[in-house]
Amino acid sequence: MEEKNRLSLLQHLAQRHASLLTRLSRRLGSAARAAEALQDTWLRVGQVATLPDVRDPEAFLLQVAANVAADQARRETRRKLEPLEIDALLAIPDEAPAPDAVLEGRAEMARLQAALAALPARRRAILAAARLEGLTHAEIAARLGISVRTVAYEIERALDHCSVWLERKRP
Repeated sequence: MEEKNRLSLLQHLAQRHASLLTRLSRRLGSAARAAEALQDTWLRVGQVATLPDVRDPEAFLLQVAANVAADQARRETRRKLEPLEIDALLAIPDEAPAPDAVLEGRAEMARLQAALAALPARRRAILAAARLEGLTHAEIAARLGISVRTVAYEIERALDHCSVWLERKRP
């Protein structure tokens, strides 16, 4: 019985090939893809181990061909990269810092934090206001009730302290 179904489907595909090709071309948007899908449909129907009872051979064959076309489209999108494409991807430089540079940067940041912690509170507040908040010397002087000259002196002393601290604590 199954062999009879297979032969019936293959005969229907052969007799109605032009009609199936036209309908499938409209469905897929490409006559070439439709022709290839019908060719593979012929092969699948001829090779499948078990076939269901088919009431409408035309609809069955169109659905099988549409599934074949979908499988082909998925295969095309999953294509493997060529060796030259792989080489080009491997040649893209990594812009991330090297691990030793990251460690060195973290160590320097820890030294700077220690240097800032060692500053007197007022000097640290003046440096933070100037460098982090972006306040002018006059604004800092007004905020703390000191002279502009004192602000400049404190910033200079804080920067000297941090510079010496960073050089002295370098491994």
